Amino acid sequence: QQTLTGIVEENRRAIGWLYQHTEQLGFDRERIYLSGHSAGAHLAMMLLLTDWPELGLPEDVVKGVGAISGVDDLEPVRRSSGNGQGAREREEAEGMGDAEDAEALVLQGK
Repeated sequence: QQTLTGIVEENRRAIGWLYQHTEQLGFDRERIYLSGHSAGAHLAMMLLLTDWPELGLPEDVVKGVGAISGVDDLEPVRRSSGNGQGAREREEAEGMGDAEDAEALVLQGK
């Protein structure tokens, strides 16, 4: 069973690998943007907020994120018994940080 922390770490490794192999893959490493919806939006924001220099990469590996209906507070998810895997541990939810800490432009339609 995968944890939220494990999912974020796995995606950090994937983005790092992509960044380091852009030449052989044929794309511009200066144009890495992410998008996601719901939990995917939260994941994209966690990748944007990653301390990339701590992982040996430039601070701005992820240039931007399109986050749609993202989860920015994991506490209700943690307490939910219907989240598919049982309630999340408090330490893990708190350790994920807050996606709402990112600088963002918020657009809302009618």
